[in-house]
Amino acid sequence: MKIEINNQTNLLGENAQSTTIAKIEAAFSKYLRRIKSVVLTARDLNGPRGGIDKQCQILVNVNGIGEVVTTVEHESLSQAINSAIKSAQRTVNRKVRKATGRKSRR
Repeated sequence: MKIEINNQTNLLGENAQSTTIAKIEAAFSKYLRRIKSVVLTARDLNGPRGGIDKQCQILVNVNGIGEVVTTVEHESLSQAINSAIKSAQRTVNRKVRKATGRKSRR
């Protein structure tokens, strides 16, 4: 699984990038063989004006299923990242279960 972080505006420092990569690896560890790549893009939509303007987009490329895209906006970039990872994880889980014919374990 290839993980790429697009951080053109330098919103994430090196420590934050390392932490984010670890979170992505943990979230998708169940599907290491199925996932080709994960691309996370962090943006500050309003610049220095403040408000709910931090955006995190995650694109997961899954073999046999295609792409799963999740976008979350929040005041805090870390909250946006965490929410986007969780949302992408749920969507990948659901799509893989559907593709393989497995039922939910609830």
